[in-house]
Amino acid sequence: ATDRDCKNNRVRFISVLDTPTRPLQHFAERTKSHVPASPMKYDDHDENPIGAKISLSSRLRAQSNRLVILITLVFCLPLIALFERAKPGTGRNIALHTIRLVAHCTGIQFHIVNNPDVDKLKGAVFVSNHRSPVDIAALLLARPSSRFLAAAELFRIPLLASAMRALGCIPVNRRNPRRFETVLDSLDLDTDTNLVVFAEGGIKQGPLGPFRTGAFRIAIDAQLPVVPVAILGSDSVLPPSARLRARPGTVVVRFGSPLDTAGLTSEDRYKLRAATYNAVRALLDQ
Repeated sequence: ATDRDCKNNRVRFISVLDTPTRPLQHFAERTKSHVPASPMKYDDHDENPIGAKISLSSRLRAQSNRLVILITLVFCLPLIALFERAKPGTGRNIALHTIRLVAHCTGIQFHIVNNPDVDKLKGAVFVSNHRSPVDIAALLLARPSSRFLAAAELFRIPLLASAMRALGCIPVNRRNPRRFETVLDSLDLDTDTNLVVFAEGGIKQGPLGPFRTGAFRIAIDAQLPVVPVAILGSDSVLPPSARLRARPGTVVVRFGSPLDTAGLTSEDRYKLRAATYNAVRALLDQ
């Protein structure tokens, strides 16, 4: 699959960030503190807003979706790492095919709204909002060659870390003062480079949160354009507190016009951040 193959297509998908096995339970506990409390109250048994009427069939569907995701995670995460190690590129293909298969089973559709100007780019830094674990796979489907920046803590989880490395994810240690140089060293600027950064710094709920400057420092130093991305509907399909009880629905991914970084210096990162933030917010409001 290529980036152009995904243009204006509908695809189906599901998330990849939880499992009852001990390593990923540990991941959930470590990342729980980074997810702000939802403004809505949820029932402990079905993760639905208290007072909302949810049919029995909907509850059963959510539970069956959870089972499908868990089984897939346990079997496919090691396969992604194993095949990628044996032959580069095969692990990523397995991940993409698995995403589509599980999405078909769980009733989740992705609608990708491409921008013709983005397809002309050799490489870019894609800056997106972040509302759900589904966002990761949404962008992986929309831009199959993309690499992701990820918190270094996630690479301490054996089952998840091996798959993340196979997909080329780049760990970022926020305590390391040279973290931006480390990211640049990990990029091959002589080939197509698509780097995805969730500039809010993690999963957020509610209005679009403030952007951190890291993505824009990287884009300016690498002289890569910044592409604003808006993802809508993912928090309805799989809220971060839903414990993989995904519900059928549609997630929309919209790509904005690229923002050029040619000639910009590190001092311009705040202006670039503001322009990107406004562009993402406009895409969300469409």
